[in-house]
Amino acid sequence: MSQVSHRVYGRAIRAAADLPEGFVRELPAEESHVFLVSDAVEARDGDIWAAPWFLEDYRENPVVQWAHDYEKKPVGRCVQIVLIGEQLWAEVAFDLKSAEGAEVDRQYREGFMSAVSAGVYFGAQSSWTPRRSYEKVHPWYSDGWGWVRQGITLLEFSAVPVPSLPSALKVRGVPETFEHVTADPVERLLGDEALLERLRSRLAEPATGADTSTDEGGSTDPFDDFFTLSTEAPADELDGFFS
Repeated sequence: MSQVSHRVYGRAIRAAADLPEGFVRELPAEESHVFLVSDAVEARDGDIWAAPWFLEDYRENPVVQWAHDYEKKPVGRCVQIVLIGEQLWAEVAFDLKSAEGAEVDRQYREGFMSAVSAGVYFGAQSSWTPRRSYEKVHPWYSDGWGWVRQGITLLEFSAVPVPSLPSALKVRGVPETFEHVTADPVERLLGDEALLERLRSRLAEPATGADTSTDEGGSTDPFDDFFTLSTEAPADELDGFFS
């Protein structure tokens, strides 16, 4: 029996929180996304897709489509795809030079999308086992409808709004963007010429002992407070001095 199948049903529930052990990104996080493409657990159609997976052909043509539409150009490419245990993991770079690829990339980064869906081929090398034929203690057992499908050839996988496999989602364990974030407040100071000039002027003043020009709230110059805080406070407490 030969069959091309896509898995797109139901609705997503949550994204994976961490990269799997043994998976190393090839690109920086701001240039790629990591997805769990498949796992040997029940999907919404009652089936389970399990190893072995045949990935050789896909690695020769690692396209990432939009919603399994083979008449349109890919929106991205798969940088790497690996099978870890029963889980199929992929790193993806979207085509930022195309309007479609850039839009999909933005929607994943901003949380409007999370899911992917595998498009596969079941051929002569595939096996179909009724889930009810397993022992009741087996995790793949079901007394209802459903098959365990093994020996699967991956054709492509797609960016989709809704997956069949609830866990086929993007990893979101780290912040997506790092604009406007600087760990060291001094770096932020050096990027602001006006504040830097004030600091130069302050340092050029002759030392005259203790500063008594304060009101009830403390020093009239915020840099006095900054010099005190910077020796004892964590960086996030200094943010107000550079707003």
